Amino acid sequence: MSSGEYQFMGLWVPREMFEIEILTWEQTIYILDIQARGNRGDERSNEELARFLKIKPRTVRLLLSDMSEKKFVSINIYGRRRRIFLGKAVLGLLSDFEAKIATRAKIAAIPLHAVGGKNCHVGQNPDA
Repeated sequence: MSSGEYQFMGLWVPREMFEIEILTWEQTIYILDIQARGNRGDERSNEELARFLKIKPRTVRLLLSDMSEKKFVSINIYGRRRRIFLGKAVLGLLSDFEAKIATRAKIAAIPLHAVGGKNCHVGQNPDA
């Protein structure tokens, strides 16, 4: 695998996405996988997606058709090549998640001594 290739390392499912009842697990995983790839377009075949999602290729066709109807994905066809992008229905939702994560990361990065206004280290009593 070259350094520029995507290597699947796992997915984190935001609580809000987990609670969307109209998404199947396979759809949720696929949406998050496209997002993890930077939404640059997924060109994998139905057979490759079936192996990744552990479902049958026919089920992949039905899944993609359903997701396209609901505007979860946008499917662009160039000759014999197909490229799948995140659709408008999920782009706003995912950007909200990313904003929440960024805010949480900023809060977590604040040094402890800055919160109380005193210089102290983790585990040290600032009043000592």
